[in-house]
Amino acid sequence: RGIYLLRPSALDASLPRVQLLGSGSILRQLLMAAERLEAEYGVGADVWSVTSFSELRRDGIACNRWNMLHPGKPPRVAYLSAQLADRRGPVIAATDFVRAYPDLIREWVPQRYTVLGTDGFGRSDTRAGLRDFFEIDERYITVSALGSLAHQGQLDSDIPAKAIERLGIDPASVLARAGLDPSALADTDARISADASDALWNSAFATAGDPCLALHAAEQTPFGAFRVLDYLAASGATLGDGLQLVDHR
Repeated sequence: RGIYLLRPSALDASLPRVQLLGSGSILRQLLMAAERLEAEYGVGADVWSVTSFSELRRDGIACNRWNMLHPGKPPRVAYLSAQLADRRGPVIAATDFVRAYPDLIREWVPQRYTVLGTDGFGRSDTRAGLRDFFEIDERYITVSALGSLAHQGQLDSDIPAKAIERLGIDPASVLARAGLDPSALADTDARISADASDALWNSAFATAGDPCLALHAAEQTPFGAFRVLDYLAASGATLGDGLQLVDHR
């Protein structure tokens, strides 16, 4: 019906845990990431084989429709939601397809959900090169899983950063894809254009596979870091409302 548990973790249930989803040949990368997570970080990793993201979406939509048209009856639960309901930890999906494909099932994933995918083509001469360029191989699956756990407070916040260094991942690639020189960030007098800022955020979104990345970044930013803008935003429902208050005064 679209998904089955390929490899449950044998680690103790009290340890941090993640759910890894994939289909086809990338499953090998998921299995390698699961082995690394368990052996090096003490994180249990359940690996799921997704036979059809489309089938899971069709089932979810059918459940939504039935529930809408039968408000007086017990609601039906999508097959994917039922499979993951009793599973602990964030869900990481990796695919050799564009990330929009596994994102089709986001509505029915009951946990935090991160997607890694290949948004483009013609960038690499081998599959390994492709996965490295789009950051979807077992290293990035590992880092994504650790980052999700750290965000939820299940791991120390410095563990993902140490894993990035240990796995030989270059964080500057996010800047390079946005056309920015890393040294510019160290210059307190440097100014970055709005277009470059947008490109950087888009690059970060593509790398993280998390549409809520900006919100997560804001959660880690102390109030007052943006000085007057923080206080203006706090004075209204939006920054625009805050600016209107200043204008009226």
